[in-house]
Amino acid sequence: MKKSYSLGLGSKVMGVTFLLLLLIFSGYTYLNLTNLTNFFQLERRVVFSYQQHQISTYYEELYSRVDSVANQIKSSNRLRAVRLANNVELKEIVKEVSGRKSLPISALLLVDIEGQVTASSNEMLLDDKTRSWIALAQVDDADNWFVYCRNSCQLLVRSETQFGFGESLIFVFPYHQMTPISKSDVRSFQILLEEKSDQALNLVFSRRIRNFDFNQLTPHLNVPDILQGKGDININGRIYEFRGYPIENTNLSGQAYLLIVNDINELANLLRSATYNNVIYGFGALVLAIVLLLYLLRKPLKRIRTVIQSLPLLATSRHHDFRHIVEEQGKQEQFADESDELGEASISLSHQLETLESQLTQRANELEWLVNHDPLTELPNRRMFNTEIAKRLSNNANGCLLFMDLDNFKYVNDISGHKAGDTMLTQVSTTLERLLPSNVLLARVSGDEFAVFLNDIDLAAAEVVGQRILQLIGEVCVAGRKEIHKASASIGIVASPEHGTDISELLSKADIAMYQAKDLGKNRLAIYHSENVGTKVNNDWYWLAKAQRAIEEQLLTLYFQPLFDNQREEVRHWEVLLRVRDEEGILRSPYQLILAAEKNGYISQLDLWVINAALDQLMINQERGIEQRLAINLSAKSFSDEAVIAQIKQAMQRRGVQGSQIIFEITETAALSNLVQAVEHINVLKGLGCEIALDDFGVGYSSFHSLKSLPLDYIKIDGSFVKDCPKRPDDQVFIKALINIAHNFGHKTVAEFVENKEIHDMMVSFGVDYSQGYYIGKPVPPDMAWPEQVN
Repeated sequence: MKKSYSLGLGSKVMGVTFLLLLLIFSGYTYLNLTNLTNFFQLERRVVFSYQQHQISTYYEELYSRVDSVANQIKSSNRLRAVRLANNVELKEIVKEVSGRKSLPISALLLVDIEGQVTASSNEMLLDDKTRSWIALAQVDDADNWFVYCRNSCQLLVRSETQFGFGESLIFVFPYHQMTPISKSDVRSFQILLEEKSDQALNLVFSRRIRNFDFNQLTPHLNVPDILQGKGDININGRIYEFRGYPIENTNLSGQAYLLIVNDINELANLLRSATYNNVIYGFGALVLAIVLLLYLLRKPLKRIRTVIQSLPLLATSRHHDFRHIVEEQGKQEQFADESDELGEASISLSHQLETLESQLTQRANELEWLVNHDPLTELPNRRMFNTEIAKRLSNNANGCLLFMDLDNFKYVNDISGHKAGDTMLTQVSTTLERLLPSNVLLARVSGDEFAVFLNDIDLAAAEVVGQRILQLIGEVCVAGRKEIHKASASIGIVASPEHGTDISELLSKADIAMYQAKDLGKNRLAIYHSENVGTKVNNDWYWLAKAQRAIEEQLLTLYFQPLFDNQREEVRHWEVLLRVRDEEGILRSPYQLILAAEKNGYISQLDLWVINAALDQLMINQERGIEQRLAINLSAKSFSDEAVIAQIKQAMQRRGVQGSQIIFEITETAALSNLVQAVEHINVLKGLGCEIALDDFGVGYSSFHSLKSLPLDYIKIDGSFVKDCPKRPDDQVFIKALINIAHNFGHKTVAEFVENKEIHDMMVSFGVDYSQGYYIGKPVPPDMAWPEQVN
């Protein structure tokens, strides 16, 4: 199993916040450093541009001053005897100009229009390239100066002033004095470089600078770098940058470059300091933010953690402890946050859960009480009575069970209403409670039935108690609408262990004894006797007791008998037949049970049980792909009861069973007792898709009028006409006539009691649509009717 790791909310918030702040800090530092670097580079470019401009401006100014001096010399006519003076006059002019005009000239050359030096203040050995420039140079903005290097470098500047012989002056300046940068500015200086054939750059001229070693600069020099500029060159512990500019007018054999070198050590230190400050400030801000966040989240996270850790207390109903723990964390008065709201909400939830739990406990107690008690009399009900007696019997308790039923109680409800009946039940229960001691278990087990279990008592003593109960119940009187109803009861008594040690067995025998008391004339008691067991299945009181508890004790089951379609020669549907188990578990015919149920008013409950069980079987068949229909019998009482018809509709809709799968069989007696209502109920059932069969037609006061008046689908010919048909010509005539009339009305016919092949063949020859009987098939349980549904 994969291990699961847990990470607290605080850790998640801190982690995400730290990463976010780190990202912001890194981005801020990077952007700030980039901006500083860009500003630094921009400043250096501006400095270089300014220095280049300063040099250009200086040389333009120098050229202007040279022309001015040359014009002054011309106006004074100082050169008239130059040639005669053997260059002495030029030397004097140099001396005078250098002293008065502040021009740092070292010599003057007088050249003719062909570029030949006609006089000079200082002997200079000029090479051919220099002489060529002197001869070809035109005075313009680009070629008015020339760098001449031999043992040292000089700057030659040619004036525009022309003298009488077509000659002009060339001023010679020491190159090291021509830099426009102040001598005191040791942070910037110029170097003259020459590019050799091997693309190496050699130093031609430079002013000696303190603490600067030119040999350390040489490895960093190449043409692209000096043209584009390069910085951060460390020489003797200081940082320098340089940029070069090409010079065309020189006597050097290779390309010359003027290299400007700037000492940026202070600026570099300033940049490093700014970067360091950015990092320190950013890191400090990051740490401060984290510390501040920890401080702000400490209490809220602690409150949230406390609430989470305390929540299990609610599951154990420790609401007060939970609220005490949460309230101990306190609340921020001025700056409340979500953790405070969570605390308040959890406390409110605790109160609500406590109230709800109290209500649920109260409701559960009420429901538990209702499950085990009768709401009207507040006595224990049958469930609690059975459970309690079962516990006592399991502990080998001895005693007697008294089962009593009020006589003619239905008469009280019918004559004076249920209110009078409820009053009688309440008074009877009160009477019994006053009579019996507190350790005696008294219960109302059914509508007008009560049960009492007496501990450690024999049948003789129980009979005395029973007589006293009869006496006191006889004193109960209830005023009805037209008469005073006097209560009486019939009591059956059984003893444990003499009559059994199982509660179901004791109740069954006590029930039988109670009906024996009713058969003896009511308002009396009877003790169960074992000699009646052999013949009890033939007694009415036995089946009356069975009818009351058949459904509750699950004594009922369904069997199914096939109906053969004579035209298609196959089984098309099955009739649902009821069977009941006796005390030995033997399945018996329900005839006596149905008579008893009709007598004591349980027939509708019996019919509804059959219908629901049949619908359940249809659902099972549909899941198995079996489409055969079921025919279900309805008693006259159930068919005439609108409530039963409504419950049938609800049961079909609840299960999703189609009405086309059901045929309801009714008797002619049920249909003709109220013809209008019968037609109405038949139409309701047919509206659900069901079909209607008229059962047992031909017996009693059967009338062909019912075939005309009722919207039927099937006519079932009573078996009394079918079973002896081959021997009775009159039955044959009746069956033929009935079939002919039924077919003319559009009804299909069913022949019952088809017991052999001769009868079946005769029914087929008469035109009967369906045959039913032992020859077609006996009633069987569902696992034999549809064996493919058994897993």
